[in-house]
Amino acid sequence: MESEFDSRCSWWNPEIDSIEQMKEIAMKVTERILGTACMLVFALLATPASFGAQNKDTTKPAPKATSKSSNQSAPQKPAAAAPQPAQPVQQTQPRGPVTVPGGGGVGKGVGQQPQGRGGPNTGGTGRGGAGTGGAGTQTQGRGGPGTGGTGGIGTNRKAGGGPLYHPRPDGTPPIAPKVYKDGSKDYRAGQNTIHTDPDGRITKIERSGTVATGFRPDGRAGHIEHTRTDGSRMVVDRGVRGERRIEVVRPDGVRVVAVGHRGFVERPLRPGYFSRTYVVGGRPRVFVYRRYAYRGIPYYRYVPRVHYAPAFYGWAYRPWHDPAVYAWGWGPRSAWFYGGYFAPAPYYANATLWLADYLLAENLKLAYENQQAASADAAAPPPPEPQTAFTLTPQTKQLIAEEVRQQILAEQAAAQQQQVTPPSTGQPEAEAPPPALDPNQRTFVVSASLDVTANGESCALTGGDIIFRSGELQDDGKVGVTILSSKPGDCKANSGTAVELVALQEMQNQFREQIAGGMETLAAKQGQGSIPAGPVANPTQVAEGQAQPAPDAQTLLAQLNQEADQTEAEIKQAANGGA
Repeated sequence: MESEFDSRCSWWNPEIDSIEQMKEIAMKVTERILGTACMLVFALLATPASFGAQNKDTTKPAPKATSKSSNQSAPQKPAAAAPQPAQPVQQTQPRGPVTVPGGGGVGKGVGQQPQGRGGPNTGGTGRGGAGTGGAGTQTQGRGGPGTGGTGGIGTNRKAGGGPLYHPRPDGTPPIAPKVYKDGSKDYRAGQNTIHTDPDGRITKIERSGTVATGFRPDGRAGHIEHTRTDGSRMVVDRGVRGERRIEVVRPDGVRVVAVGHRGFVERPLRPGYFSRTYVVGGRPRVFVYRRYAYRGIPYYRYVPRVHYAPAFYGWAYRPWHDPAVYAWGWGPRSAWFYGGYFAPAPYYANATLWLADYLLAENLKLAYENQQAASADAAAPPPPEPQTAFTLTPQTKQLIAEEVRQQILAEQAAAQQQQVTPPSTGQPEAEAPPPALDPNQRTFVVSASLDVTANGESCALTGGDIIFRSGELQDDGKVGVTILSSKPGDCKANSGTAVELVALQEMQNQFREQIAGGMETLAAKQGQGSIPAGPVANPTQVAEGQAQPAPDAQTLLAQLNQEADQTEAEIKQAANGGA
């Protein structure tokens, strides 16, 4: 049977004998098509409208919040709301995490005005505020990293921070502060300008020639820069553990560095060479360094004072005929053992193991002295160490002993060639990669306190901690490392961080200095007590490594400590509301 469609649409059929019939059929077909099209269009328009109505309440706040944050360079602090549980800020742990204060002590301004590490970012800001931290500090949060005084907008402030500022504690009316859009304030008190964050905590104090940042709850600043009357600049840094480091470069080029109760005075010798006079226990000891540069980063390299006979070096790294049971005279429970972290080996099969314990002890004793000095400065007893199993394992000590062996082999080769460094060219600096990047040198003993960031948290590496160089030099001058072993309260072992190349090279310099001191002791004591006899040491002076100690080193260090004491006291008084 012929369908309706066929009968109505076959208007060209010759059996249709009138024009009127063809028009009637065409109109009916057109009406059917238009009706179907209208229903389809209506369905398409109705569907997104219904979907948008269902999601109207959930999508409306997002554009409002985005508009507010994108049109304001310093957003207002949000109105108070019901307390919400703290949400952790997720951070991606890079292969070489960012270090929170910058340089490891020398800074990139070698031979110039010192560049301090910068105070740790304990100030920070509240919700939606601009992050504020110490000079050279990085503030991380939702607003991205911020460098120097002001961090990224929207940064989360960590708990703690500087002390709350109480202007005019004597009750006199304070001068009205200058208030910024983010809620931070500037107070004028005598010659001081006190900057606070939106929560009222001190982030920076400025006075004539002095800027202090990185404040702690006790009112001490983590970083101070003070311009002296002679135009030089004194930098005072307080580490996470409270250890103090002071540095100043005088107009005559003399650099004075005080760390805890020790320090050194550095003087130019000749182009590219410098002497450092250390004062330990009231006695001066002088070493020579040569200055180099690598990829635009200046650094110092240790120059040995003496070479020994090649056979004596061989005796030092080869196994001894009989293991030596050595009496160090330290006692079984010395405070700088840090509980059970360190213990001397019961016997020594060769000199490299003996030297490993020798240099570990030197660094641990120095770290303990500096921490005791920091506790005395704070007028409070040191915090009790947690009773957990922090131990330098025999495997870690063996790694250090292997580094000692490699260094002895290098010294032996230099002694045979009768030179240590290339002859002086008369240039202030020579371009050469530092020994700290030597592929054969991977394990380092920390010799000075460093503030770093590990696993997203600020922490300290102090003398006697052990790190392993796991990365290469980056464009920012830092090198990725892994923490192999650490004392209670320091950065956790098996975590990664990054340190300045300059700081890593200083560890290598101290390593060589301490090996030299141990070799001198072995040369004097071989054949006595339990130390087996060896070949004649026959020490020979290295011409480039000779210098006279600075006669005024002890006086200069004492004066620098006194000046830093006074500057810190003035800043703390200002933080407590004084003028």
